[in-house]
Amino acid sequence: MNILDVLLNFTLHLKVVHAIPGRIRLHIPIAKKVPKEWQVESISEEMVALIGGVKKVDFSYVTCNALIEYDSSITNEKQILRSIKDLAHIGLKHKKEFIEYKPEDRDLAIKKFINFVKKERGG
Repeated sequence: MNILDVLLNFTLHLKVVHAIPGRIRLHIPIAKKVPKEWQVESISEEMVALIGGVKKVDFSYVTCNALIEYDSSITNEKQILRSIKDLAHIGLKHKKEFIEYKPEDRDLAIKKFINFVKKERGG
């Protein structure tokens, strides 16, 4: 499993558990299968910023839940889910770029992914 597999599994296997304006809780059951060496301890502000209007993302590998806090005057549940899927598609488009990354390269791979997203979006 490489870093792209981790990202794609997260984005393609999620379910909305609860949503109110400004907060959405997602369940991502595939997270239990992510090897410890690929698990990230926290989601960087730079990753959070890839989804417009999102203020904070907390994730637990124990519950496999993500709590996303967002500005409801900027975005909504549907836009957030669409953005997450768009990120997955960008990852798929550049899959070959991530094949060689190993767990010890995780942070570098995440930065590379962020750069691909920014480039795709014209920023």
